Amino acid sequence: MKLKLIQLFVFLLISTNLLSQEVLDTDQSKENNIYLESLKKYCDSLSSDAKLKIYVEFNKDSMSYWPEKINETEIQYIYDIKDYKQVLKENKNSVLVVKILPLQYKKEKFFVSIIPFLAEHKNKKINKISGGGYAYQYLFNTEKKGFIFDKTISFLL
Repeated sequence: MKLKLIQLFVFLLISTNLLSQEVLDTDQSKENNIYLESLKKYCDSLSSDAKLKIYVEFNKDSMSYWPEKINETEIQYIYDIKDYKQVLKENKNSVLVVKILPLQYKKEKFFVSIIPFLAEHKNKKINKISGGGYAYQYLFNTEKKGFIFDKTISFLL
């Protein structure tokens, strides 16, 4: 009887740990912030060829320090128009850039949207073209006082 009780306890302990999810917040200085977690999920979803390097348009409102590498994906941040021009010059005037939008709230769900777009330099202007993106949905857990990832939703613009 004791052995069965111990086995049941170990099983419950293991299954609880497997089902637990990381609690996230919006503190930009922490590694468990909701924006960085969304970027990690975006990087994980890329094909192996696209994972080599991505360009991220830096948003000072939702980003502070961010890593230069996520798993095997190198991240280069674009801070201003000067950076855009340099990146475009290095990539034959056309490059895929990712923009992370601020946290959105709708019907008790929270979303961080990531929009990949093509940036092109033509006629001394930078044109940005996008066909859609990804919304990473989070639920707020009142017991844990933080955000828990729920699902990824792709959308068209």
